[in-house]
Amino acid sequence: MAPAVRALRRHAPRRAHRQPGHGKSDALRRIIDLKECADALVQIQDALGIDKAVLIGNSWGGMLAGVFPAYHPDRALATIGINCTASLPTTFESIWATALSGYLSLNSKMPALALRAARGAFAGPTAEAERPEFVDYLSVILRNDPKSVAWALRSILIGRRDEHRLLATITDVPVLIIAGEEDSQFPVHVVRRMADAIPTATFKVLLHTGHLAARENPEAVNAEIDAFLAGLPALSALEGV
Repeated sequence: MAPAVRALRRHAPRRAHRQPGHGKSDALRRIIDLKECADALVQIQDALGIDKAVLIGNSWGGMLAGVFPAYHPDRALATIGINCTASLPTTFESIWATALSGYLSLNSKMPALALRAARGAFAGPTAEAERPEFVDYLSVILRNDPKSVAWALRSILIGRRDEHRLLATITDVPVLIIAGEEDSQFPVHVVRRMADAIPTATFKVLLHTGHLAARENPEAVNAEIDAFLAGLPALSALEGV
């Protein structure tokens, strides 16, 4: 591990960020947007006493990683977005998410249909053929609050905005954008367009990897992250601090 990366972890550790409505946060019962998510992350940094950090996110978290340095450039050393988009939802996404969110909102416990939907959305051909542990992991979806997930779908899949113009304002914070070759939710060309909109972005594609790359193929994801961080001059200044 490069000394700069060791110093980064000592003084501004990488932290996974759970969006509103996820983990032990209060369940969602309203529409939210990426600006609210970015502001929530700053509150977490303040509570933990972290001035600047490297933000790493997958899917919805990847969208946040993309826009965060546009909203709060003084709070990020770098950001890394995985399997994410800055585009408006497609017609298919809107119809699919509207139907699924409507169905989920009628349930008090996550229905089995949600697991089938998650498997179709998140498990690509390689995962289905070679990564049974990842496919089994997807059953975690059954632990979630269906009404909260319904609001998340309405907020992020159906209600998301085109963020490319906002991303073009990022000029000082390094950004890594990673696409999964087998991601059926946000195909490579969609993720590449997001990266192309960010002046400071580096773009990478992971072969044989679907939508939840950080869970499905962590070794490849971590290798890209470490290489990216090790090559940032700004982080080299942390050596020996």
